[in-house]
Amino acid sequence: MLVAENDLLEFNNEGQDHVVSATAVDDAIHAAGGQSVLKILAAFEDNGHDLFQEVRDEYWSLVADFL
Repeated sequence: MLVAENDLLEFNNEGQDHVVSATAVDDAIHAAGGQSVLKILAAFEDNGHDLFQEVRDEYWSLVADFL
């Protein structure tokens, strides 16, 4: 899972703290004996949610490495 450290409820239109949500999912997967990797990326501009609105160098190499 990838999330920007400032993908917080103040910034996205869903009213969700995606850092908390991603951390909870990661914790639940590990608690169930599964494997996952959570990467909390550096803050992106003024709105971390916008990081993923297009393909960006900030995360694309991580996706390519995973694939």
